[in-house]
Amino acid sequence: MKISEHERSGYSSDRTRRGEIIGDDGDRPVNVRRARGRRLNPSNRLGYAPSSVIVLAGASRVGKTTFADRLFDKGSVAVLSIEKIRRMIASAPDESQARTQALSLIGQVAHQRLRAGQSVVLDGDALDPEERRGLVLIAQQARRPAHLIFLEGSREQLEESGADEAALERDLPLALELRRAVEQNRLGEEGFATVLTLTRRAADQVKQIGFDMDMRASLD
Repeated sequence: MKISEHERSGYSSDRTRRGEIIGDDGDRPVNVRRARGRRLNPSNRLGYAPSSVIVLAGASRVGKTTFADRLFDKGSVAVLSIEKIRRMIASAPDESQARTQALSLIGQVAHQRLRAGQSVVLDGDALDPEERRGLVLIAQQARRPAHLIFLEGSREQLEESGADEAALERDLPLALELRRAVEQNRLGEEGFATVLTLTRRAADQVKQIGFDMDMRASLD
């Protein structure tokens, strides 16, 4: 699939003013609020409102970290990896507790970055609905919109990228279920303002992701 230079992408106008005060802990939701869940079309240029939260979802070895490194400006966007932080938590006795601690730490860092006016990208598998819930709550507790970018990959592509059999058996059924949820427009119920699904080829053709309201004119 070739993406035209002039193809219109979805632009999220779910804006929060830069520097807007984030609510106190006592005012933060503990349950996910339903959002629009609008499905965006793939494009080589994508735009989101400033101070948005982007959740990257996809199987292990699908290329989420490479995608983030290539497209997000580290000066204005904070890219937070759940896996990297989990590895830093040596004291956790098991995998589940390590991920819980990593999610808590990422939430604290994300809120600090959002207060400073940055957008935040949360790099995690996000294939499990419960993990997505935790990531959406990070955004909603900070009164910011959460957007999902789902990177898809076939078994063959993941194997070529070095995914082992255990990861494939764990991730592929969850990725299939997430794809069904997207097709059935169920991600709004999970709290996502927008949802974008990209095949590996479509992901490779993305040239720019911006967080500037002025980008809208160039994307129309």
